[in-house]
Amino acid sequence: MLSRNHLNSLSVHRATALAGLALACWLSAGCSGSDEPEASLAPPLQPPVAAQPLPTSDAPEANHAQPDVDEPAPNAEQADNASEQAYEPPFPDRVDLFVAPKRQGRSRETGSTSESIELLGFVTVDKPRAVLSIDGQVAPVAQGDAKFGVEVIAIEPPTVVLQRGRNRWQASIDN
Repeated sequence: MLSRNHLNSLSVHRATALAGLALACWLSAGCSGSDEPEASLAPPLQPPVAAQPLPTSDAPEANHAQPDVDEPAPNAEQADNASEQAYEPPFPDRVDLFVAPKRQGRSRETGSTSESIELLGFVTVDKPRAVLSIDGQVAPVAQGDAKFGVEVIAIEPPTVVLQRGRNRWQASIDN
């Protein structure tokens, strides 16, 4: 059987051997004999550079020779005009660009003209309905119902009897 001192000396030897092995690995990996830094696998990071526009086939090639000072470049006038024009937003009166502007609803005139009412057709789902265009708004209206101030009195395809206020008339698809 091993004594307690013998076990302690074995663990000390193991700890010393492991420390030496770690030191050797560190020295071989981290320290080199030269003063120059080792080349790493990845190239060093460089600051981003603005992308240069690629020449197009329509654009004339730039002449790299310096132009005369007396003679302006042909595109100098266009560049001056472009720099003079300031950016103008598409909706300058909007305070918050991400909120749609409030629109006022159209006012409906309750006049008694039949020109603003047109019979577009008929539909029967649960009961017969006349499809009317009333002041630009399309609505199916059943007999006895009213929409936008226009009441359907009778439906007899291809005609319908309509009433707005005290005026009553007959509309037809054949018109």
